[in-house]
Amino acid sequence: MPLGEVLRLDQHPVDIVATHTYPSCGVLNRGRGLFDKGVTGGSDTSYTRLFRLSEGQIVYSKLFGWEGAVALVPAEFDGYFVSSEFPTFAPDPGRVAPGFLEQFLKSNQFTEDMARSTNGLGQRRQRVNIDAFLRILVPLPPTSEQDRIAAHLTALGRTSPTLGPNLDALQEILIASAGTGVRRVPIRELMSSTRQWIDIDDGGVYRAIGVRGFGRGMIRYPEASAEELSKLRYYPLEPGALIVSNIKAWEGAVCLAETADAGRIASNRFLQYVPTSDAITTPWVEQYLLSTEGLASLSAASPGSADRNRTLSMAAFEAIEIPVPAPQVQHAVVSVAQARRRVQAQQARRDRLAAAILPAARNKIFSAMR
Repeated sequence: MPLGEVLRLDQHPVDIVATHTYPSCGVLNRGRGLFDKGVTGGSDTSYTRLFRLSEGQIVYSKLFGWEGAVALVPAEFDGYFVSSEFPTFAPDPGRVAPGFLEQFLKSNQFTEDMARSTNGLGQRRQRVNIDAFLRILVPLPPTSEQDRIAAHLTALGRTSPTLGPNLDALQEILIASAGTGVRRVPIRELMSSTRQWIDIDDGGVYRAIGVRGFGRGMIRYPEASAEELSKLRYYPLEPGALIVSNIKAWEGAVCLAETADAGRIASNRFLQYVPTSDAITTPWVEQYLLSTEGLASLSAASPGSADRNRTLSMAAFEAIEIPVPAPQVQHAVVSVAQARRRVQAQQARRDRLAAAILPAARNKIFSAMR
């Protein structure tokens, strides 16, 4: 049936008073609901009237309806205001279940129908007027079946991403515990810089690297010609070495070079250190420097007021003191850190898959009703 058979225009205009304020909202595209736009003062708007939303209404954006900017008004947005660009409708509860209608309005089928209902050519002109909106067809099985479908999709929505244990906090506790009561030694007494500068061949190709902040690892760039490299000095990576960005160390741009990184090069913007003592391992140093305490040390050693000016010198880096627990303790902490990264990667994949379940089920159901 056309939406016009189950929806009626339901607008509540309010004349603007200059001394009053009006909580306002907008509609996100692709069925993602409403968003809070803050409070609008009556003297700050050119509109002479706004429209008050009520819980349970359907509201859509004329301008962005073509990309699915439509929503069922939830309780938390009851009493918010929108402009005349956002028509509102009341569903007929005897014909359509609100939960079923909400799921339909989030489906790809509905968004495609909205896109076909526009009356313009360019994106800024692709408006969906009220008549076109109400002509869009909605499947109407018996209300008992609508309730069952809505309940089924709601239940699937609960399989969406869920919070697991705070593995980062556990890692922090482990590092702090491992460093408690042990001697602290300046890095210069444990590690040495190793950068063998190379001559860049104008006809050669090179695989450069970068380092992401916040402990997110190495950036491995594809092969590039010499002319595509920055006008800096370069050195080859040593597998197993600690790599630190001298301009982003303060935000955790620290990583290890892996075996597969042999043959890659880094610019003089990156420090490279290897152990000179059996008392220390580079994976432990990496984990410590990425801890809250380690980041504070890197930040203090990187003076400057602007992000791009916060440079870490070799002397300042080598002066940082780090705890040196027994080698078996270092290895245990690193093993836990590696396990944490594997678990977090699995959690991220699980969350991506879980987030896809509800949209896939919704689209399958409503596509079958065409």
